[in-house]
Amino acid sequence: MYLPTIVRTVENWWPFLKLYIGFDEQCRTFRLRNGLAITLNQAVESENIATTFIKKEYGDVPNGAVVIDIGASIGDFALLAARQGKQTRVIAVEPMPATVELLERNIRQNNAGGQVTIIPGAVAGATGTQMLMVSDSALSHTLVAGVYQAVDQIPIQCFSLEDLMDQHQVHHCDILKMDCEGAEYEIMYNAAEETLKKIKEIRFEYHPLPSATLHPIHQLVQHLHGLGFRIVNGTTKERNAVIWMRQE
Repeated sequence: MYLPTIVRTVENWWPFLKLYIGFDEQCRTFRLRNGLAITLNQAVESENIATTFIKKEYGDVPNGAVVIDIGASIGDFALLAARQGKQTRVIAVEPMPATVELLERNIRQNNAGGQVTIIPGAVAGATGTQMLMVSDSALSHTLVAGVYQAVDQIPIQCFSLEDLMDQHQVHHCDILKMDCEGAEYEIMYNAAEETLKKIKEIRFEYHPLPSATLHPIHQLVQHLHGLGFRIVNGTTKERNAVIWMRQE
């Protein structure tokens, strides 16, 4: 289904396709036809390229936007935003130290350091130290116990959304992108109304929570509805998916 888009998007599309569908485990730097070069550490990180550049689940970014990228991972969305507009500013937050190193490499090799500020750590419900549940998969580290099987735990610095925005002088955020493996709930529920009013649009992947008796995304959407956000893209009917909500 996505083969024509893969060919149109990735210059070295054949090794990318083999990696993406599991026929190869050799990670490398993939060259995109928009001029970006993105290096991977794990085969599973090919999903980042697919999600952002092929499926375009997080969409495009207008030039001049202020973007907060929570769960920046290898830098795919941050690089998309920077490439699409030279006046765009991105705050990219990533907790896993090994992934932060890869994120820094990808930002550096694309000369995007002037637009992208990398914050090692995580956004959570409150500022302080929390334990990050480390997974074998580079895409499954989480602050929320039980979301994925953990092989280790490490302490990381966390920031509330308010503190992150204050520290980096973000007075208005055009796009808040979140892919934070279940932490989206504590981030949103603990964010002050005045903080969320500074955000024009939230594009995020929601995840099931192990202790939830109800599908938690419905409750979160209702909470954000009460603060003036409306769904403009995506569905809440899946186990996990990306939705966009915009301030009216």
